[in-house]
Amino acid sequence: MTQILANQSYLKLLGKGYRVFKTGMGVISDLKRGELDLHSLFFQTLKDINPYVRRFGKVEQSIAMQTQLMNAERRLNKLVGSPRLSADERAYVIKLRSLIVDKGYDSMEEMLVLLLEDKLSMSDKLRLEQLQGVHQEVQRHYHSLLALEQEVSMLIKNRNLALKELLIMKSLHH
Repeated sequence: MTQILANQSYLKLLGKGYRVFKTGMGVISDLKRGELDLHSLFFQTLKDINPYVRRFGKVEQSIAMQTQLMNAERRLNKLVGSPRLSADERAYVIKLRSLIVDKGYDSMEEMLVLLLEDKLSMSDKLRLEQLQGVHQEVQRHYHSLLALEQEVSMLIKNRNLALKELLIMKSLHH
């Protein structure tokens, strides 16, 4: 089950990378151990942008947060394979995880478009405002996925503890 989820995430990632390339943005994704190397992708695009926009710290922070979101997704995929979750709970977590992660990828695509947009069609001030908005979206997605991961982890830990207590009580009565 965990391997299927990892493969699904990998396929989504490949699809997103292909879509970015296909739309003519001219960015070649760097695949590294099944992950999109976001740092390379964004830093390659930043070299043609106004230095003021390039130094806008929210871009780097968003990239780092998206990388952390991908790590949280991997950890959550492992948790979903726990036998302590019912099939309905698994399905719900998978659906919610996919929704959050997809929105995270969409936000990063939006950031990429903002960074690659022709300088003449948008003022740097407007570009920075929109990049700030994208950064806030990335933060929301990241924190939502972390909260989901923590809730699932806590649920599994509580069920493991309850099972352990049940086994102890059962052994005391025999």
